[in-house]
Amino acid sequence: ANNRIGDCYYYARNYSQAATYYDRALADGSTAADYSLFQKGFMLGLQKRHDDKIKIMDKVVADYPSSVYAPKALYEKAQAYIALDKNESAESTIHNLMKKYPKSSDSRAGQLQLAMLLNSQGRVADAKKEYRSLITSAPTSDEAKAAAEDLKVIYANESNIAEFAKFMKSVDSS
Repeated sequence: ANNRIGDCYYYARNYSQAATYYDRALADGSTAADYSLFQKGFMLGLQKRHDDKIKIMDKVVADYPSSVYAPKALYEKAQAYIALDKNESAESTIHNLMKKYPKSSDSRAGQLQLAMLLNSQGRVADAKKEYRSLITSAPTSDEAKAAAEDLKVIYANESNIAEFAKFMKSVDSS
């Protein structure tokens, strides 16, 4: 019940009250403690308290490694690092996410974020590698579709759209 009350405050953007109820859910030993903790960390990010968000997301992964919120926590941790302009830490976190939870949609979202980050840093060859890997490993996913669009732009900027077409033809999207 405390999580639901916390959610009501969360949706009303009353984060301090929401945190109070998520804390109560944690203290009560809620079976959804992973959710309570994740929500607390997520709200910290909305409040631009990224360092605190990172600590909470680390706790989610450490305390609940099998939870559906563990890969989400790693993804959110990477987002916090990006917001803090700590791109090397974001990269490392995304690689950790991809290694620990390779089948997770959060892993695909993380790989897409990584490719975009690399591209924005001018590391185009590395970005292309990540985009291609994502497209190849999950060709029908929404993340792969976004990756294909981004990759197409990179190849177009290189005046090498034929190479893009060749790559896309080689991908088994069945």
